[in-house]
Amino acid sequence: MCRVKKLILASCWLVGFTAYLAASDWRPVASTTSERTPIASAGSKVELGKPKPMALRSQPDSVRFVSQERNNTPTTPSSTGLVVGGDPFRQSESFRHSTLYADPFQSSQPVVPVSGFNPPLPGGEEQYNCGVIIDGPPPSTGQPWSQCGDKGFWDRFPWIPSLSSFNFRSDHDFDHMISPMSNPYFFEDPRSLTEFRPIILWQKLRGDNPLTRGGDAVLYTFQGRLAFNEYWSLVIHKFGFTTLDVGDDPVNPPLVPGGSGLTDLQIGPKFTFWRNRDTGTIAALGANFEIPTGSSRVLQGNGGAVTPYLTAAQRIWDFNLMGAAGYRFGFSSQRADMFFVSGHIDYNFANKFFPLAEINWYRYTKNGNRFASDVEGGDAFTVGSDNVKGNNLLTVALGARYKFSESFQIGAAYEFPVIKDNDLMRWRLNFDLILRY
Repeated sequence: MCRVKKLILASCWLVGFTAYLAASDWRPVASTTSERTPIASAGSKVELGKPKPMALRSQPDSVRFVSQERNNTPTTPSSTGLVVGGDPFRQSESFRHSTLYADPFQSSQPVVPVSGFNPPLPGGEEQYNCGVIIDGPPPSTGQPWSQCGDKGFWDRFPWIPSLSSFNFRSDHDFDHMISPMSNPYFFEDPRSLTEFRPIILWQKLRGDNPLTRGGDAVLYTFQGRLAFNEYWSLVIHKFGFTTLDVGDDPVNPPLVPGGSGLTDLQIGPKFTFWRNRDTGTIAALGANFEIPTGSSRVLQGNGGAVTPYLTAAQRIWDFNLMGAAGYRFGFSSQRADMFFVSGHIDYNFANKFFPLAEINWYRYTKNGNRFASDVEGGDAFTVGSDNVKGNNLLTVALGARYKFSESFQIGAAYEFPVIKDNDLMRWRLNFDLILRY
């Protein structure tokens, strides 16, 4: 048994060595001593000759593909080097040596691998597809459909909102600014904001007006804003309830009974079409729709209206300027139409404390027919008197706003009329609280 094992091991070793010699390029050492390179003597100079490439072994003519003999079709190299008519999974020896085994340092042509797949996509997309982490958004191939869901595509058209661009966050590129205090239901901040803003207005009424014969009114309202992105937002300008206390004049009783009731609902979209944070410039267009949900007992209701408006703001050093203008069109003949312009200036102390001054001008351009009177209600009440066309109301507000943080702010202002053509306002106190996202 030992002899059999030794014979089997010797046979395996002989077969393996024979296969190794057959698979390798080798040549015997020179057969004569005269062909041997003499060894340099001590102290002689040794020089290396120029290396010469080895000749590639050509394929013997007797070697043929099995499929070639079976089909009896000649193998013709095509322009790409692939064999036409032969085995589709084999290439000619010359093609393999001229492409895969070509010397990259001597050939001017790039080494092209033999593959049935398309070349890699340009840019970094192939790396991205292979799982390589790259900075920024995934690269695009330039195809139109590859950009349909890309946010960069929609950034070219900011006036077209896309679901991918909705983040519902306030625009914090203009945090050096503050929202205005007076004329709160029409003087709109041009920034796209997400916030909840309760507002309390305490207004002292003139004693010589026939509607209330004095008294006072308190409006407990709130505003809500939802920013879809830095361009588009939805604004609830006004919603809440009012308490109206009228005067007690037995000789000339007031025309309005007073009491408590809901206010009208004012809501509408806003489009911030211009924003440049480098220059501190921002501007917006909007529409303020009034839905008559309020009670006539507190001078609300009265048909509804729409107010298109333009608002803008500008930073100048540590000062902020803001202005707005709009026109209120009544949907009902009972309402009086009016035009308004509002202005605001504040000074920024460490982005915490902002003293402010504001001015508001209202001019009535059309009479209503709800009351036989020459008194109107400015921004807070919708009276609808039949003799107010051409009347003006000019008010000034002085106050301040304080930021505990950008998310939590409070403000207060005292407002009084400078020019009053038979308006309800005697003076007003404005208070608000801002909870901003």
